[in-house]
Amino acid sequence: MFLSKEQVEILKHTNSRAAGGFYCGDSPDMQELVKLGLMELAGRKSFVPDPYFRLTKQGSQTVQDMQNIMEQAKQHIPDEEHPGLGLVCPQCGGNGYTIGSGSEHAPDCDGSCENCPVEVPTQEPCAMCAGCGRISQPD
Repeated sequence: MFLSKEQVEILKHTNSRAAGGFYCGDSPDMQELVKLGLMELAGRKSFVPDPYFRLTKQGSQTVQDMQNIMEQAKQHIPDEEHPGLGLVCPQCGGNGYTIGSGSEHAPDCDGSCENCPVEVPTQEPCAMCAGCGRISQPD
């Protein structure tokens, strides 16, 4: 299925900005969305010349799918240090560090170290991305 920019805008507007989820106005783009099963006629008001339309379940799912694709695409934006796709580092999730564990003296240590060492969390620069949160796409 191919949607034009105008059709995508109709779906997005209906989903997030249209009053009560109703889109007012008919057009060839709207009729194509109806044929595709993404929008349906919701009725008319006597004081408004144009009909109202709403998203179908399939239309709502299509909008959600588009939002998911856009969210995934944000993780593939090039930057200056990482030409190509500049992917978000999968090891640290893009925050530049990983959580590990280390050991140190117990807080209640009396010098005998009977309860030592105790494990403590550590924050280390990510080894995969050198702490910047991005990795380059291999060629």
